[in-house]
Amino acid sequence: MRKKIEDVPVITEEMMRKTLKKKWKHKKEPMIKKSFKCPICEVGTAEYSDSLCFDVVLGGEHIIIPNLSGHRCNACKEEFYDARSSKIVDRFAAEKIPTGHEATVSVAGGGRLGIYLPKDILRAMKIKAKEKVLITPVSKKKMIVELGA
Repeated sequence: MRKKIEDVPVITEEMMRKTLKKKWKHKKEPMIKKSFKCPICEVGTAEYSDSLCFDVVLGGEHIIIPNLSGHRCNACKEEFYDARSSKIVDRFAAEKIPTGHEATVSVAGGGRLGIYLPKDILRAMKIKAKEKVLITPVSKKKMIVELGA
């Protein structure tokens, strides 16, 4: 048996607005300000703070993000960022290319040496096989490798 057009429920704009209000009402992350025992040192207490600072060197760039919220241990000074602050840190860190990877110099044959690059570097820098590079020695322990030379 087919339903009549009058029997089919219709969602109005007002109903949509109410649904969206309910949906976004619970979207905020809970702010936990309660202190807890530090899981790192197991001695101190992690107290809530809204003046935490993320300080790191990523991709050769010094990044400082002040005024983050979360908890800091009063003994070992370890910081634990809340969800909102973690999202801010992740957004800045995701843009940077990872550094500090190790590679081993290998014998390539014919008296030549080669270096196999880690997959993370290849993906992040979009390096393809047979791509030309320019290698510039800076000192006995450093060199600059430029792509697309």
